[in-house]
Amino acid sequence: RLEERSRNRAIWGEGYTAVLNAGVNSETAAAAYTRLGDVIACKPTAVTVLIGTNDLIGSLATSAANMYVNKLPAQKIPPSEAGYAAELGRIVKELDQNLPPTSRVLVL
Repeated sequence: RLEERSRNRAIWGEGYTAVLNAGVNSETAAAAYTRLGDVIACKPTAVTVLIGTNDLIGSLATSAANMYVNKLPAQKIPPSEAGYAAELGRIVKELDQNLPPTSRVLVL
C-alpha cells in the first residue's frame, strides 16, 4: 500500500516512520524486478531484499516452474539458479542506481 505512506505521514506528523512491505507471495525475482519502480518512488532510507525461495522451488520442481512461467508475465523461462543470480544482480543494480545516495540496501 504505497499510497498510504503520505496519508499516514499527514496524520502522524514528520516523526512518523513508515515501514513498507512490498513483497508479493508466489513471486519470483524476475517478477519482483518489474515492481522496483514503486519502491524507488518512495525514496526509502533502507531496503531489505529477501527473495529467491520461489526461484529455488521453480528450479527443483517442473510443475512449479511451469506455474511461474504461466502465472508471471516477467518469468519468461523456467526459474533456475543462474537465472536467480542474474535477476538478483539486476535488482541490486537498479536499487543502487536509482535510490537516494544515502539509502542502504540489505540483501538477505
